[in-house]
Amino acid sequence: MTRKQAKRGKKKSGLYISLLLTLVLFASIAFALYFIFLRTNPAIISNSQHGQIPPTEIDPKPYKTPFRPKIAIIIDDIGNQKKLALAFMNLNLNLSFSVMPFRPFSRELALKAAALHYDVLLHLPMEPHNLRRWNPGPGALLLSMSQGEMGRILDQDLTELPMVVGVNNHMGSKFTENVPAMTYVLKTLKARHLIWLDSLTSPKSVGFRLGRKLGIRTARRDVFLDNTRSAAAITVQLNKLINLADRRGYAIGIAHPHLTTLKALRLNYKRLKQKVILLGLQQLIAEKNML
Repeated sequence: MTRKQAKRGKKKSGLYISLLLTLVLFASIAFALYFIFLRTNPAIISNSQHGQIPPTEIDPKPYKTPFRPKIAIIIDDIGNQKKLALAFMNLNLNLSFSVMPFRPFSRELALKAAALHYDVLLHLPMEPHNLRRWNPGPGALLLSMSQGEMGRILDQDLTELPMVVGVNNHMGSKFTENVPAMTYVLKTLKARHLIWLDSLTSPKSVGFRLGRKLGIRTARRDVFLDNTRSAAAITVQLNKLINLADRRGYAIGIAHPHLTTLKALRLNYKRLKQKVILLGLQQLIAEKNML
């Protein structure tokens, strides 16, 4: 090998070493950057450990269903008018129906409502303050009765309507203020595993307070919907019911089988479906303790 060739070989060897050192340096820098990236993105490490491919996009926040309060609407005084009662049942609203005993269509309508999976109540007639003016009708409980007689009449009322899930009072402004009489009635209902709704026909009614004390599944009416029989006035009352439910989580309204009430419910059908959850009274009482 000539001197010139040896010099050329040494120069070539130095070039290879420089190139190799450069490659090692770049590889070291790349590894260091990758390690730093993994340290700052632990989710990728976690996903790779479970054989999952990390998402390429941030998942959107789950959609939250708007809160809708729960409402029960009870249609009282069922039993006298068949056609109108059936119209309420065909509204496709989850109403409850309170049936008076021993009226022309009481049993037939109670059976129909139960077959359609509506809650059926006994609309139990009770003594009002002015008995001469206001006749509660057949199957009524009066304060002049002995407990034995009260028990016999109540048994007859419930025997005619065995499908009921509970009881609320028809009239009864005087009867529901009487502690001994109401205690006897409520104990009878408790023994039969029936719910009690205080229609609150008197502000002095002891029914709700006694019911809770005796451990009965109980509730009380919040709003009478149709004391004024016009669709506009009933809509105002429906608004009160919905607003109360918005604040408290639930509310209970009572209405009656009037044509104007039927019209008002039809007019407010979509709004009721959108703004509230309509429940049968029995389910509402079961759930309201969780609200």
